[in-house]
Amino acid sequence: MSFPPDFPSDLIERAALLSVRPEDIEETFTRGSGKGGQRRNKRSTCVMLRHMPTGISVRCDDERDQYQNRLRAYVHLLEKVQALVKERKAAEAQEKFLTRKRHARRPRGVQERVLREKKQRGETKKTRGNPLSHRGEG
Repeated sequence: MSFPPDFPSDLIERAALLSVRPEDIEETFTRGSGKGGQRRNKRSTCVMLRHMPTGISVRCDDERDQYQNRLRAYVHLLEKVQALVKERKAAEAQEKFLTRKRHARRPRGVQERVLREKKQRGETKKTRGNPLSHRGEG
């Protein structure tokens, strides 16, 4: 299966960039819903597309013409696939950033400050004494 020959070239290029192959798309044509009367009931102008690898499905019956609905459905499908790819890339980048951050060593100045604060805290705790131990002296 391939894209129809009269499809806009920019749509085909966009699909290629997103690695959406025509073989991965399942097309179904059904009768649309809504107003239109006898014409709507006789013609299968509603287009349903399903991208098999991602499971994304799109339904379009906005126009009266099947070809127009088909174009719109492909545009919507490519937008959804692009959003999914963008979301996955962002999650991957976030994970990479967090991994790098987790394994990074603290700078020397930060380490020294932390140790200094720990020593101060320890000194503060040393000055505290058990009040019961001071009763007998005096």
